Amino acid sequence: MSAAGARVWEDDAMKATDVLKAQHREVLALFAELASTDDPSERRRLLDEVTDALEMHAELEEEVFYPAIREDGSRTADALVLDAIDQHHVVHLILAEAPDLDPEAESFTAKMKLLEDLVRRHIEAEERELFALAASLAESDIADLDRRREAQTAPSP
Repeated sequence: MSAAGARVWEDDAMKATDVLKAQHREVLALFAELASTDDPSERRRLLDEVTDALEMHAELEEEVFYPAIREDGSRTADALVLDAIDQHHVVHLILAEAPDLDPEAESFTAKMKLLEDLVRRHIEAEERELFALAASLAESDIADLDRRREAQTAPSP
């Protein structure tokens, strides 16, 4: 993860949705860097960075953000969260191939474009729908969500 991304994780003053938005922007920037280089070692490094960022991000969403949204108890919240988890699963399946991908292969660019498109659609839906649900959480629920986010991202002793 980039130094800027690490700072985002460490900023306890940020609300959970702000952290998630910052991570969204970071991973999209990594995809842009990846698309702009033909250097195989740089492609591998960036793919590894994308993989790490997406795995950490999905963990935060699935262990902290989504459970808070589901506490709403509505069918809409449940359906949106389940859809988001399914999207994570598809991304995870593609990322599972990452260690075996050859950055010099013709298929590399196509797979990275597919991955970027999946992630971009997930981000757009999440920020439009799930973040709207998060905005409607009671102040006490938001404080609890932020406490859980801080506990999740705190360095281990």
